[in-house]
Amino acid sequence: MLNSTRIPRARTLGDPQALDAAEGRLRAAAFRTVSSAQRRSLVRLAAGVGVAAVSAGVFAIAWVHAGDRVQVLALARPVVLGQILGEGDVKVVELPADSGVATLPASERGQVVGRPVTASLADGTLLAPVQVGGAALPLGQAQVSVLAKEGHFPPSLAAGDAVSVQDTGSSSSAAAAKSGGGAVQATVVDVRPASDSADGAGAVVVTLLCPQDSAAQVAGFDTPALVLLPAQPSGR
Repeated sequence: MLNSTRIPRARTLGDPQALDAAEGRLRAAAFRTVSSAQRRSLVRLAAGVGVAAVSAGVFAIAWVHAGDRVQVLALARPVVLGQILGEGDVKVVELPADSGVATLPASERGQVVGRPVTASLADGTLLAPVQVGGAALPLGQAQVSVLAKEGHFPPSLAAGDAVSVQDTGSSSSAAAAKSGGGAVQATVVDVRPASDSADGAGAVVVTLLCPQDSAAQVAGFDTPALVLLPAQPSGR
């Protein structure tokens, strides 16, 4: 509200100079009132801008910290105990930098591929150092690889399958295979294409987990054939 300034009638009536002076005093009073209100508005505006700036700064810091993420290794598909990790078994995922989870950095992918896992793991499992390589095989078991030519293994053969391995490379071995003798039961750990073209198109290298006392026998098979066995019921 503007401050009122009374103008004495006796002094101002008919006196132009007095009227001008009174008008000047009214304008000055109005100016002082408006200026004071403007100053208060400017103070509030400055305070509001300051609060907004501080809030924006706090948000920016929080956003930056929330954006700190690291790339780590995880499984792209399920694997079984002793399986040799291939390129397709491992993928890169991102985690918050302060997750506190034991992981392997993505930069170690080259050292992880080609090494066995120490346990059967599900798809998406974050790989930790203790899960890759260095663990002993189950007691009484050995790991051995054989070259299986096309037609000597099921096309659907995959890690985790139970198989019977037989040698069909010689007449005596073939006879033993037909009678069921000389066969060794094993678990498939890994299947991958043979790198040498001389082994024939469609040949694969199969890594097996078998009884330790049969490992040398399986490794000596001239022409191994793998027969898929029924899956064992759960709990047996």
